[in-house]
Amino acid sequence: MVVQIFRQSHAPLEEIEPIHVRQYLDQREAKTRANREKALFSHIWNKAREWGYTNLPNPCVGIKGHKEKGRKNVYVADDTYYAVYESASAPLCDAMDLASLTGQRPSDVLKIMENDIVNGALQIKQNKTGVKLRISIEGELASLIE
Repeated sequence: MVVQIFRQSHAPLEEIEPIHVRQYLDQREAKTRANREKALFSHIWNKAREWGYTNLPNPCVGIKGHKEKGRKNVYVADDTYYAVYESASAPLCDAMDLASLTGQRPSDVLKIMENDIVNGALQIKQNKTGVKLRISIEGELASLIE
């Protein structure tokens, strides 16, 4: 089905050139989004080559995307943290405490399960880096887990 739709489309692969990719990037107001769309188009083009729909080189190769700014580091001040904490539900307060005591990212804190506790330590594999950690359960962390 997908193959038939692809073949029936009006996208003339043989006519797409690098200049068209550049023009698309330049016309797009959302610059970061344009970079993501170029990356998606590049992936689609590579799949089309892999599946035999074209033998032409990827028109995205050599076309630089827009410069992007990194994410802003935001420090949450104590008064902001406690304002949220005071109006949060018990599970959210526990998650905030767990994040604070372990220093883990929110996504890593949310996936912690009871079976991650092994021999008095919390064993975590971080989503972003894949790093495996053993965090000793003692003090406030031990109280929170109880």
